[in-house]
Amino acid sequence: MTDTISYLGDYEKNPFGWVFFSLSFIFVSISFIPLTIYLHKRIIKISQAGAWIGTIFLAIGILGIFLTAFLPDVYGTDFFNDVSLGKIHNIVALFGIFGFILGLSVYGFLFFIDYWSIFHRNRKGIYAYLSVFPIFLPFTIIGIGTLITQILRVRAGGEWPGLGILSFPLWEWLLVISFFITVYGLALRLPQKIPKTED
Repeated sequence: MTDTISYLGDYEKNPFGWVFFSLSFIFVSISFIPLTIYLHKRIIKISQAGAWIGTIFLAIGILGIFLTAFLPDVYGTDFFNDVSLGKIHNIVALFGIFGFILGLSVYGFLFFIDYWSIFHRNRKGIYAYLSVFPIFLPFTIIGIGTLITQILRVRAGGEWPGLGILSFPLWEWLLVISFFITVYGLALRLPQKIPKTED
């Protein structure tokens, strides 16, 4: 409710645990690479262009997570006199978060198109028999919730990080957890055998 995820990597605020945070984010980012490749090889059957767009965004997100492990959220350390380590961390963290938001949104849109036959009258949906919408539900609800609560927090002029349901750290934690649910859920749900499609 009060501390962002990034505070775990701050060696001043978290002197005994920051190394575990950094190692875990390195592990998480590397573990997402084969999962994303696995998803891409299957989602590309729905749309080549769409799958590449979603995968590129996810790759940016993965890179953002990886870099947050090496660039902790510490404002006391300055680069080139005016650019602090914390500011650089915030930039790469934003790339990480928005990379995942955009990538998973594109993937979700492709599954939506694939499910409804009105969007592909001349063929059957590749994964129309799969129920992937429950996998995207937490990501969708939490994403909308994050947007609404943070707009309300800013408009209310409340102090950082926000009180109660408007707490930014609360929604940041929930959003990152929803990334895990969606990526791992899709990897588990999509078939191991890549479906054959007509050119």
